[in-house]
Amino acid sequence: MNEIDETLYNDFYSIAQQVGYTGPGDVLNHLMKEFISRYDCVFLEFSAGSLNKLLLKEKTEISISHKNELTISREDLLELSDMCAQAKFSHIDRLEFIDVDIETFKQYVGSIDQCNLVRIPNNFPKLLIYAKCHNCSYFEFYNPDKASLDSKKLEYAKEANQVVEHWKNNGN
Repeated sequence: MNEIDETLYNDFYSIAQQVGYTGPGDVLNHLMKEFISRYDCVFLEFSAGSLNKLLLKEKTEISISHKNELTISREDLLELSDMCAQAKFSHIDRLEFIDVDIETFKQYVGSIDQCNLVRIPNNFPKLLIYAKCHNCSYFEFYNPDKASLDSKKLEYAKEANQVVEHWKNNGN
């Protein structure tokens, strides 16, 4: 067995005490239990930040379920940062992510379970999506730029229809 660097051990011991553990063994036991409970055949990203969150048990999970249609924006997900939470979406007929970047998605979407249609920007890595989604029926990968253009066209068409209806109703 390799020797543990003394400076590294001392720093680890000091941090363990600062966050309320009796020592490195206590921290390692906790980390191993957390790792096993969260392991889903996809390796966790082990960084100082992710280990800190495991140690402090900061992340909570917010469940959002049983909705017909739900559209989630980047701003919606960023609101979870104050709560140190991740969202778990389940039993949603149509779940759509708009204006969401990959990093925000990775950080604040915990899982997507048993949704009928999941609509996601096509620049997201498909393996990331498939790793977060379980028992979902359909996936639609769309071009975010085209989607915003389509929504602008739709808004213009609605306004044009209102003008025409107003014109017809007033007999002009």
